[in-house]
Amino acid sequence: MNTQSYPPITLFSYITSPFAWKVHCYLLYKKVSFEIFYVNPANSARELPMGTQIPVLKIGDEVRNNSLALGIWLDDYYTETASLIPDNHSLKKEVLEIDQFVSNTLIPAVFYTVYPQLCGLRLTNISNTLRLGYLVERTTTNGL
Repeated sequence: MNTQSYPPITLFSYITSPFAWKVHCYLLYKKVSFEIFYVNPANSARELPMGTQIPVLKIGDEVRNNSLALGIWLDDYYTETASLIPDNHSLKKEVLEIDQFVSNTLIPAVFYTVYPQLCGLRLTNISNTLRLGYLVERTTTNGL
């Protein structure tokens, strides 16, 4: 990347959000510096600079959300870094289809293995839920 100065970037996230993980990976892939602010799920409306859903990305004074839209925004903003979305029309279509599958099928399938009220009370599911609760407590700014 060139030495051009860019405004600070903050990713607003939950440690357990796979959609925020996607944006985290986008930022790592683009090799740009950023900070993460772990939002308290009980106070998201107060702690997020827009809306109530994670992920939210703030670049300077501009704020946006929606993981795929954030990837496109990063490509438009950081044109000198490797692209997340290919310029080739057929490759772009394929990448967007894969993203739709991950967002609409794969992530919800994993989500059901964590939340026991959605998939029945099994010891493994309860254990996973407790672990995720612990992670959220440990990473949330000012705790839960």
